[in-house]
Amino acid sequence: MGGDIKHNEEAFRVLRTNIRFSAVDRPLNVLVVGSVEPEAGKTTVAVGLGRALASLGQRVLLVDGDLRRPSLHEVFGLNRSPGLSDWLVNPGFEADKLLRLVGDNLWLLAAGTPAPNPGDLLASQRFAEVIRGLAGQFGAVIMDSAPAAVGADLLNTAAVADGFIMVISLGLTEREEANRLLNQLRGEGVRVLGVVVNRAEPKGRAYYGYYYGGGGKWGLGILPRLGRKGDSSRT
Repeated sequence: MGGDIKHNEEAFRVLRTNIRFSAVDRPLNVLVVGSVEPEAGKTTVAVGLGRALASLGQRVLLVDGDLRRPSLHEVFGLNRSPGLSDWLVNPGFEADKLLRLVGDNLWLLAAGTPAPNPGDLLASQRFAEVIRGLAGQFGAVIMDSAPAAVGADLLNTAAVADGFIMVISLGLTEREEANRLLNQLRGEGVRVLGVVVNRAEPKGRAYYGYYYGGGGKWGLGILPRLGRKGDSSRT
């Protein structure tokens, strides 16, 4: 994430704090992070938030719910399989063989072996059961979803969430598309916590401008540019 580590950490601590305030009346054990299109920064947000929560001593699980173009395993230099897809098609898999420790109090469930029917897997009752089972074992489950542009995967992952965070990138995300997705999610009964804005600036920096939630507008702080041209990570 570049040289502005202190800024990064502070931004995610603010995000963490505001999410915890949102959980006062209703628990937020399962959070899904998604975007309209690839390269908006959703994977970076998922990882940063996961680390921020884990730093409090909370057991946190990162789940790669993008079964088409997963990237969470790349962040930690691991293989994508075995993982979620393998568990969904083979209930006999033992969790301790799939969940990998990637930091203090932080675990990863990678996407798993490429599946011919990722949409069907994410729409299955088995998927909902697996995620709810994991929520009972961890203080927080944070899922990186496929972008909305690839189909219904995002809606299927969001359906099992206690809260949804959308990441948009100014200059990349179309306002109309963002509003359409937010309205669609709310129409499906998904609890949308807010929007994280990633905005590129001329000097190669970016910042998550504001996070809009039920309690108002939350400032997040400065981060390095995300999803820049030539970057191999599919955030």
